[in-house]
Amino acid sequence: MTVRSFLEMVSQFFIIFPSAILCYLPMVKKLRFPLKKILLWELGILVVLSPVMAFLCLRFGLSINTLLIPALILFYIMFRGTVTTGKMQTLAVFVGVCNLMSFPSVYSVMYDAYLHPDGLLENYSMEANIFSLVLTLILSAVIGYPLCVKGSELIEHQTSEKVWGLTIPVSLVMLMINYSIEPVYYRNMYVGRMFFLAIMIITAMLLLLMFLMVIFYYAAMSIYQNEQTKAKARMLEMQESRYLRLQDYIEKTRKLRHDFRQSIHVMNTLAAEEDYDTLKKYLAEYEAQMPVGLTDYCRINSVNALLNYYGQWAEQNGIKLSWKIQLPDDAGISQPDLCSVLGNVVENALDGCMTAQTGERYHQLSVVCEEPYIYIVSTNSFDGNVKEKNGSFMSTKHKGMGTGIPSIKAAVEKYNGTAEFRYKGKEFYGDIMMKMGETQQSQ
Repeated sequence: MTVRSFLEMVSQFFIIFPSAILCYLPMVKKLRFPLKKILLWELGILVVLSPVMAFLCLRFGLSINTLLIPALILFYIMFRGTVTTGKMQTLAVFVGVCNLMSFPSVYSVMYDAYLHPDGLLENYSMEANIFSLVLTLILSAVIGYPLCVKGSELIEHQTSEKVWGLTIPVSLVMLMINYSIEPVYYRNMYVGRMFFLAIMIITAMLLLLMFLMVIFYYAAMSIYQNEQTKAKARMLEMQESRYLRLQDYIEKTRKLRHDFRQSIHVMNTLAAEEDYDTLKKYLAEYEAQMPVGLTDYCRINSVNALLNYYGQWAEQNGIKLSWKIQLPDDAGISQPDLCSVLGNVVENALDGCMTAQTGERYHQLSVVCEEPYIYIVSTNSFDGNVKEKNGSFMSTKHKGMGTGIPSIKAAVEKYNGTAEFRYKGKEFYGDIMMKMGETQQSQ
C-alpha cells in the first residue's frame, strides 16, 4: 500500500457527496434541518469514513463495492432521518439517485478499459476516477435543476406510497445491470464487438432512464390532478349541501319575520276577546316554529346565518361554545370566501368535538379584524386520535385526505394569508390570517 494508491482509493468514495446533494434537491421543502447544515454533516462523515474504508480495501484486498454498500446504507439512514417524507418516497429517491450515479461509474470503468486493455478492475486508475468525477458533476449539473424544481413539486403533491414504490424495482434492476456489466478483466471487452455493445447498452439504459423519469413525472402529476379534481368535486358537493341548508334556514326565518305582523294582529284580537286559552296555544305553536337562541354574531348576514346554523347544531349535540366574532360590515373579503373558510373551520371543529366524550365537548372561536388583517383562531376538543399521512391530515369520514383543511388553505392563500393546524393532547388548534381586500389576482 503506497500513499498514491491510498489517495486514489480515498478519492473513489467521494462520489457519494454529489450523490447526496442530488438526493436532497427534490426534498428542499421537506427537510427537518437547513440543507447547508445537513450537507456539512454528511461531508464531515465522509471525510472521516473515506480514509477508513480505503485502508480496509487496500489492507484486506476488498473491492470498493464491498464497503460502498454499507456506506450507502449508513447514508440512507441519515437521509431518512433528515427529511419528513414517507418511507417509499425517501427510498425511491435514494435508490433512484444511486441508479443515476451508477452510470458515470460504469462509463469510467469502460474508459479505464480503453486506457489499459490488459488491466484489471481492482487496479482502477486515477485517470478513470477523475473521468468518473467529471461525468458525475456534468450529470449533476444537467439533472440538478429539474430535480430541484419538478422533483420537489412531485414530492410535495404526489404522496402515494404505491406510486413511489413502482419506481424502486426499475431502479434496482438498472443498478444491478450496471454493476454486472463492469468487467473484472478488461481484455474481455475486446472480444468481438463487446466493447461497442457495452457502451451502446449503457447509453441506451441512460436514455431510457431519462425517458422513464419524464414519463413518471407526468403520470404521477396526472394522478395527483385527478385526485384534486375529485376532491374539489366533493368539496363543491359539501358546499352546495351547506348552502342549501343555510338557504332553508334563512327562508324559514324570513317567513317568520314576514308573518310576525299578522301574528301580532291575531294575538291582539285574541287578547281583546279574552280568549286566553287559544292565545296560549297560539303562542306555544309560534314559539315552536321560531329558531332557538338566535344570536347576532356580526352584521354580515351570510356569516350570521352560517354561525347561527352551526350554533344551534352544536347546542343540540351538547357542545359548549365560546365564540367571539368582531367583523366590520365590509371585511374586505368576498362573502363566499369568508363563509367557506369559517364554515370549514367550524364544521371541522364540531366534527372533532363529536369524537370527545359528552361533557368534554367545546369549541372556542375568535374572529378579529385588525387592519389590514383578519385573524381566525379556533380551538376544539376531540378524542386525541389523529389520522396523518406525510404531514397531511386524513379524513375521518372517508378514505383519503380531508377536504376541509385543503379548502381553507386554498381560500386563505388567495388572500395572501396563512393557515396552520396542529394538535396537542386532546385539543386541536387552527390559526388563520387573511389580508383584507388583497388577493393574489390583484397583485
